Amino acid sequence: MKKNQLLIFTPLIFFLLFLIDGQLSALLKVWSNGNALTTSHLLIIAIIFSTKRLSMRYLVITTFIIGILMDSYFIGVLGINAVALPLIAYFATSISDAIHENPVTEFFSLIIFITGYEIAILIIQLIFNLANFEFVSFIGKLLAPTLLFNGLIFLLIYRPFRFIFWGKSIKKKLEL
Repeated sequence: MKKNQLLIFTPLIFFLLFLIDGQLSALLKVWSNGNALTTSHLLIIAIIFSTKRLSMRYLVITTFIIGILMDSYFIGVLGINAVALPLIAYFATSISDAIHENPVTEFFSLIIFITGYEIAILIIQLIFNLANFEFVSFIGKLLAPTLLFNGLIFLLIYRPFRFIFWGKSIKKKLEL
């Protein structure tokens, strides 16, 4: 995408991805009969891809707004995603220049950021007594299926996301 197009369409893409994430997560919960709480994270994958071309300020502001929308739409408690998503955008943008652009390092970055996101959400929920915590259930029923599912999704959408967010080449980050 061109510079102006990417700046305009990124919030729309993020918005659509958070809606798709919610629907996919609900569908996966139904398919597993509640045994596994697999969560789709297409939005986090898109955030990781967008760090190569978009400025940190633009991503933090955009993810904050998307986080507020996610909180009001899915959870009903403002602040959980409004904190976690901008933190991911901040850290992903901070290290984006140090990470080489190849599928293996991007895959492991995805694993690290999804794990961090799930742990951050759990910590925020524990601080405000919104959830009970059992380590084995968290790893076995939520984190492991989530990482497996999103790893497979990453392999499927790597090329389309790379084309959307990076275009044919990465020249420099776009400023707000």
